[in-house]
Amino acid sequence: MKSNKPQSVRKPGVAVCLVLVAIVAIAPEAQGKIFQPQLLDGETYSETYTAVADMDDGTYILTQFLFSNAGLGDGKAACRVLIVPKGGKGSNAASHYDRDEWSWSEGEGLRAGPCSLSTQGGKTRFVAQADRMRVTLDLHRKARKIRPPGHRIKLKEAFYDSEVLIPWSRATAKIHAPGAPKGTLKGNAYLDHTRSTALVPDLATRWIRFRGLKGERPTLIQIRNPPRGGKARGWVWSKGEKKITRLKSEEFTAEQSGDSFTLTVQTEQGPLKVSSSKTLFRYEPVKQYGVLGALAKSWVGNPLTTTWRASLERPSGERVDGILEVGLTRK
Repeated sequence: MKSNKPQSVRKPGVAVCLVLVAIVAIAPEAQGKIFQPQLLDGETYSETYTAVADMDDGTYILTQFLFSNAGLGDGKAACRVLIVPKGGKGSNAASHYDRDEWSWSEGEGLRAGPCSLSTQGGKTRFVAQADRMRVTLDLHRKARKIRPPGHRIKLKEAFYDSEVLIPWSRATAKIHAPGAPKGTLKGNAYLDHTRSTALVPDLATRWIRFRGLKGERPTLIQIRNPPRGGKARGWVWSKGEKKITRLKSEEFTAEQSGDSFTLTVQTEQGPLKVSSSKTLFRYEPVKQYGVLGALAKSWVGNPLTTTWRASLERPSGERVDGILEVGLTRK
């Protein structure tokens, strides 16, 4: 196993950053191995670990590890961090590492330069650093593999796998970045894992993900609109429910009007209505990277991911606040 030694932070590799996208069956596994990337051959391989945090002061945080073979060299890693302080402008950056610049071990977890993902006692710690931003995010739960309905998508010789590792957890965060709040922030967080050999445009035309982390019953919703007019599918899961509910296309409606988005999901207890409020961030990597981004369109299409602050309302009037993310794969 390669030792972990300090590495200089590099500018993000364009191909790597552009791939960022963006029951219940529980598979018991040693904690350290949950964060072990399973590298594959082939240019289309990618793998991610993504944490989303909604802090009590209104700060939104995303941290992410990405592994990819896209571009020159195999097994490259990227460490991404996105911070949106309450009332402030979001900042997004990523650092890039070659295969010999990152490592994994069962004792120390996953490490790349100053970035790491590991088990710390009864907690899960995600440290992400890029440019002038650094986040130390502690989720107050250990990770375990939870495979929701439709977690594996097969496309001829390609596949896409997804797992929820921590559905909801109290969390603390320390941020070092220009304009970021000082001290230790408290809030709630979520962690997942994906692994794929499929091209992004072949997976979906749209992903809808609601991570409702604040309220008496935190709730997760995910919906995928497949390409070429296939029927949308998804799932919904609230805290306290023993299993995740599979959703068919006729059981939900989604509508965007201007800068607002509404999602309604029909359940046995009545409709769940998710409504967006404040727009937090728009991520359009092809546009961000100009000519070089245009060269990568054949791999990733022309994705646009919009993130809103949003709320879910139950028939009883109970409310769950959280983060709504809608990713479009455009040609």
